[in-house]
Amino acid sequence: MRIRYLTARRSLSTAPAFVGDDTLLASLWRVASARGVVAEVRVCAAIPPGAHRDRRALARAAQPENHGSFVACGPFSCH
Repeated sequence: MRIRYLTARRSLSTAPAFVGDDTLLASLWRVASARGVVAEVRVCAAIPPGAHRDRRALARAAQPENHGSFVACGPFSCH
């Protein structure tokens, strides 16, 4: 699963980013109170467990350019 937060103009939003020592509650409040933020959720094919030697290799495998450009994904938007 991939979640991106976009502005009303479809550019990436920084509203949901953790900043410094933000708490989860502070981050959730910032997202909930931001106007025009859209969550784009893509459900993708699973990455098999144990196929990567460490978390960095797993993170690289999860990148769009290494994951078939989301060919097996379906976009869903929550407004």
